[in-house]
Amino acid sequence: KRPLYVRLLRLFAFTREGLAVHPDADLVLWPESSVPDYLDNFALERKVPTSFRLFAQSIQKPIIAGAYSKDPPEQTTPRKDYNGVFFFDQNGLPMNEPYRKTQLLIFGEYIPLVDTFPIIAKYNPGGSGFGRGPGPSVFAFQNLLMGIQICYESLDPLFSIGLVKKQADLIVNVTNDSWFGPHFEPYQNLWMTLGRAVEMRRPLVRSTNTGISTAILADGTVLEQSPIYKKWFGMFTIPVREKAPQTLYVLLGPWLWLGILGFLIATIGIGKWHARNDSPGLD
Repeated sequence: KRPLYVRLLRLFAFTREGLAVHPDADLVLWPESSVPDYLDNFALERKVPTSFRLFAQSIQKPIIAGAYSKDPPEQTTPRKDYNGVFFFDQNGLPMNEPYRKTQLLIFGEYIPLVDTFPIIAKYNPGGSGFGRGPGPSVFAFQNLLMGIQICYESLDPLFSIGLVKKQADLIVNVTNDSWFGPHFEPYQNLWMTLGRAVEMRRPLVRSTNTGISTAILADGTVLEQSPIYKKWFGMFTIPVREKAPQTLYVLLGPWLWLGILGFLIATIGIGKWHARNDSPGLD
């Protein structure tokens, strides 16, 4: 655990360095699993959560950070661990209930059939895996609602539609790309994630540990991109429209392609009908 704590201390120092360059930042965004401990209320007196809270107080900035979450000790059913995102204010106090990841990575975060055959967990290094969260969730910040995605939850358009239907004004994606190395996956994940912003017409901010951190505006403009596997910080100024209207894609969801297909079939059919009726007859 010590190397993980040392990495957290380095993240503290690097964040201070970034804020020295960008002191007007309203919010600090860290990647998925950036804090190597639980940040739930019951755990806030532990060493790592205490260090995190003191750090938030020292910089006087609210922070969104990926960390572990766990069911409370008083729960009577077996407690589960979760892959979570937490939001703390400038005084190191929780601003919202944590978001717990809903769509888990197979074999990395959950094992198929482990509930039916618990013996599988005995032979899995990760045990029975993480529990599942409640689905699309939003954090309140100032006058905005921020929709939270963890890693490849961004790849499911229905998940982002769920965020928008909960009135999200801005989408926040935190990702851990270190599983897959520096080659095609970070780029693939990046562009599939940014596609959600275009479909939803909501700006999206993305923070990763080894992949590509960036932001995209609601009109599709992609801002500065971080390098891969290099220390980087940046500040984005994001224009956000409160209570922006829902796009046709949000309203129709997975049925939109049927509407497009029907339109194409009707267009082709009408074109053929006109061609047949407008063609000159033979004497």
